[in-house]
Amino acid sequence: MSTRLMVILAAILVIVPFYIYFERTRPQARTIVLLTVLTALAVASRAAFFMVPFFKPVLAFAIIAGIALGPQAGFIVGSMTALVSNFLFGQGPWTVFQMAAWGLTGLIAGLLAGSLLQGNRRIPMMIYGFLSAFLIHGLITDLWTIFFVSDQPTLATVLSVYSAAIVPDAVLGSATAFFLWMIGPAVIRKVQRIRDKYGLQKDPG
Repeated sequence: MSTRLMVILAAILVIVPFYIYFERTRPQARTIVLLTVLTALAVASRAAFFMVPFFKPVLAFAIIAGIALGPQAGFIVGSMTALVSNFLFGQGPWTVFQMAAWGLTGLIAGLLAGSLLQGNRRIPMMIYGFLSAFLIHGLITDLWTIFFVSDQPTLATVLSVYSAAIVPDAVLGSATAFFLWMIGPAVIRKVQRIRDKYGLQKDPG
C-alpha cells in the first residue's frame, strides 16, 4: 500500500468515529435541523465568496457551532460544510482532509468554549480563528498537497509546501477572524436562544 493511500485512509479514520458516535447519541430531529441550517449557511457563504480566493467564512461557522452547541456539533458542521460545498467546488481525495481540518476546528472551539472562549468575547474568538487557519486547517489540508507531489516526500518538499501555503492560510485566517468579529457573538446568541427555547442539549465540552 502506498504512503499516499495510507495517509488518505488515516484521514478517513479520523472522521468516521465522530459520525458513529453522533449517530449513537440519537440526536433530536430539532438538533439535526439546526446543524443542517448552520451547515447550509456555511456552504452558501463559501459560494458567495467564490470570486475571492481563500477569503471564506467556513471556519467561522464551524467555530460558531462549536461554541454555541458543543464540540460534537462543531465537528459535524465543519466537516459537513467541506463535504457538501465540494459538490460545488470539486470533490477529490483532498475532501477528507478538509473535512478533518474544518471539523477539528469546530470541535476544538467547542472544547475551549467553557474557558478561553467563554462569554463569546470577540478578541479570543478572532485570535483562535486566525491561528486555526494555520495550526489546524493548514497543517492537515496541506498533507494532501505534500503526498500529491511525492509519495515519499522529503523534508524539502514538506517545507516548500507549507511555505507556499502561508499566504493562503493567512488570508483564510484573516477572513475567519473578520467574520467572527462581524457576526460571531450575534449568531452564537441566536443559536443559543434556539437551543434553550426548544430544549436542545448541548454536548459536553
